[in-house]
Amino acid sequence: MSWTDRVFDTRPRFIPAEAQRQFTLVMSDAQLPILGRALAELVETEAPGVRLRFEHSTARMIVPGLEWLRDVDALVLPQGILADAPSLDLYRDRWVCVVAAGTVDSGLLSLAEMGERPWVTPYHPRMPVLSALHRVRQAGVEPRAAVSTEDFLAVPHLVAGSERIGLMPERVARLAADTPAVAVVEAPFELGLLVEALWWHPVHERDPGHKWLRQAAVRAAQSLGDAGLPPASESK
Repeated sequence: MSWTDRVFDTRPRFIPAEAQRQFTLVMSDAQLPILGRALAELVETEAPGVRLRFEHSTARMIVPGLEWLRDVDALVLPQGILADAPSLDLYRDRWVCVVAAGTVDSGLLSLAEMGERPWVTPYHPRMPVLSALHRVRQAGVEPRAAVSTEDFLAVPHLVAGSERIGLMPERVARLAADTPAVAVVEAPFELGLLVEALWWHPVHERDPGHKWLRQAAVRAAQSLGDAGLPPASESK
């Protein structure tokens, strides 16, 4: 750094072990038990004075996009939904179906079952986050959405004891499948991958605390053991 850079760069240094600061992150309840937990454990170890505040992502927050990002520190959302904001790839996930235990014999749904059974869908069916529903329609099935919710963790409860099919990211669906009431089943075709990413407003780009938070999120994601995700790199 040149002497002119040092003169004009007046941002305070961020020392994780000494920092007293709160970061607000927005993520879905499917991401919170996965990435949120890993990040909380990392922050507790490296920066015990840093507090994390998690807010629940909703369609009302996602649709406006860039402008409201100024008011939070970061948003976790799959790639392909936002534009014109810097982001970091974190980890991969994939869409799977969940059903009441014992209602699918082979662990594989048939096209007929997918068309006949009612569905529990997350968010609004037209939300771009639901790329899996586009694949279902491309396979010739029009899912009958009997219930919709913005809470992924509610899907297993809305499926249990019924004929409904729920749509969830696999990582959190496997947690739900630890209970005997529901089972994770495959569709007869690939429902698609998710690349979960961290997004932030450009106004935060050079803040030392934000830089540390972004790299902490990457390291937390790497601890999840996703060997299929290429090394994360910042991009705009």
